[in-house]
Amino acid sequence: YLVSLGYSGPEIDGVLKAFPSGVYTSVSELQSLGPVGLQSLVEAVRRDLAAQSQKPRSPVNINLRLPSKNVLKIEALEGDSLYDLVQSHSELGRYFECACKGIAACSTCHVIVDPDYAGKLPEPEESEADMIDLAWGATETSRLGCQIRLTKAIDGITVTIPDQSNNLF
Repeated sequence: YLVSLGYSGPEIDGVLKAFPSGVYTSVSELQSLGPVGLQSLVEAVRRDLAAQSQKPRSPVNINLRLPSKNVLKIEALEGDSLYDLVQSHSELGRYFECACKGIAACSTCHVIVDPDYAGKLPEPEESEADMIDLAWGATETSRLGCQIRLTKAIDGITVTIPDQSNNLF
């Protein structure tokens, strides 16, 4: 099905990995995303592939202000997103559900970016902006953590994790 739509091997692999059933994902599951949802997923996969191709990756620091107001300092790598951090730091799973697995189709990784860093991030794409509109406690500097790619330009970024989230996925 994905080949018939013009997608290639690495894109297809990434799309299938986004589903719990992986390579056993049915055509009807893919079609249930609709054309816009599938295109958003493919765009997220392409961004991930581009970020992974950047070698070598330098360390970047991120400060996560927890709902308790404590700050968790994490060293990550350039190109990582908050979704990547949740995958590699199990303690973050209690704060982020990441229901959509990093494709900007939910708001369970919603964070509030410190205003000093918000202007250093690229503007959110339409799919991210739509999900931010549905996020609990959204502010002008709200972003989806899965869409923030860490770079040297935002080394030391502080993001606040809201004490609640909406899961409409």
